[in-house]
Amino acid sequence: MKRLYCRGCGQSLRNPEVALNLKLRGKGIGCFYCESCLSERTGSSPADLRDLVRYFTENGCELFSRHYVDEE
Repeated sequence: MKRLYCRGCGQSLRNPEVALNLKLRGKGIGCFYCESCLSERTGSSPADLRDLVRYFTENGCELFSRHYVDEE
């Protein structure tokens, strides 16, 4: 499996961050952002984004059950 890196800061991304980018920004996006950079871009706090991840995961959103990257 591959690795994805944040377009803003270069940090290695985790599966929930990839899924959240897809959910909030659309499936056709070409770049991804870490929680911190996505927070800045959306005007939301990192805690709000974590709450969204929890909400979508608990409600069975398929984007949040997939494995996009290898996590260390």
